[in-house]
Amino acid sequence: MDRATGLGAVHVTIDDPNAPRLPVGAFGTARVSSGEPRAVKFVPSAAVRSATGGTSEVVVCGKDNKAHVLSVHPGADRDGRVVVDCALQKTDRVATAPVVGLSEGDEIEAQP
Repeated sequence: MDRATGLGAVHVTIDDPNAPRLPVGAFGTARVSSGEPRAVKFVPSAAVRSATGGTSEVVVCGKDNKAHVLSVHPGADRDGRVVVDCALQKTDRVATAPVVGLSEGDEIEAQP
């Protein structure tokens, strides 16, 4: 499945011995359920940075005005936002510029 378009190829088996045999290359339309909808967390694409070992991070501006680095597992990137799987809270503010060079504990100031 292409997460951006929702399109993909599937292999279908018709388990009915009396059904007519379809020709090779026949096509159709199907609705595939991929599970229950779930809430996801988005951050601006500019907030996600690459880290060592192929991992990704975001930098959160803490209430103490210090940088706090969180490891994230980025997902779909759409309209300038990336789905992330991490311990990010709804009220957390993430750094977007510059994110390269910020380290855990650095003094930072959040902008509205």
